Amino acid sequence: MGRDMATKRRLTQQHMDALAKERHIGPMPPRDGNEWDCQCARCGSSAEWYDCEECDDGFVEEDWGDDVVPEMHDVPCEFCGGYGGYYRCLSSPEWCQANPLTCREWVKRGQIEWSLIRASEDNDG
Repeated sequence: MGRDMATKRRLTQQHMDALAKERHIGPMPPRDGNEWDCQCARCGSSAEWYDCEECDDGFVEEDWGDDVVPEMHDVPCEFCGGYGGYYRCLSSPEWCQANPLTCREWVKRGQIEWSLIRASEDNDG
């Protein structure tokens, strides 16, 4: 019995390790050269890109100078993290919160899950 459980745990861990290479939860896909698609990590609904309303291209000008001489620098936008926008679940907040995917009850609304569509030929995947 103990041996069967150890085998099952090992196979489950191998499966999870393989899935980790094909799935990612984060605001943007991994920068690994592969092609990724996204959905809401909580409810599985489609996600759509929204341009950030606080910046134009992911950066905002910030004055680092003194009162006499302004010294402007581009810094990453604090709202979008420098991406210029963000992905958002297309379902209503109420539906998303009430209908999590199996074992995704812990995932907060607004998190995005990325699924590997195609590995780059230049990348091992």
